[in-house]
Amino acid sequence: VDVIFGTGVQVTGSPTLTLTVGDGTREAELKSVLNHGVRLGYVVQPGDRDSDGIGIAADALKLNGGSIRSAYGTDAILDLGSRSIASDGSHKVDGGV
Repeated sequence: VDVIFGTGVQVTGSPTLTLTVGDGTREAELKSVLNHGVRLGYVVQPGDRDSDGIGIAADALKLNGGSIRSAYGTDAILDLGSRSIASDGSHKVDGGV
């Protein structure tokens, strides 16, 4: 999952993104810092299932004691607002088992 901001960012710590998978939640972890954002990833585990697709809540991006700031030192707005996803049918999960 890429979270893109309107300007370049500097990242400290290990931000995460909470994904709704089926009836539970999973944490996508920081994989890389992009010029204007962050890339987070989660590896599907055995038993993970979501037939209508994963969801991402507006408050899903967490800093975990770190920071995401512009080059000018302004804290990033973490609320995903209208970019949140109730369920994305093009990203279904079937971890088997």
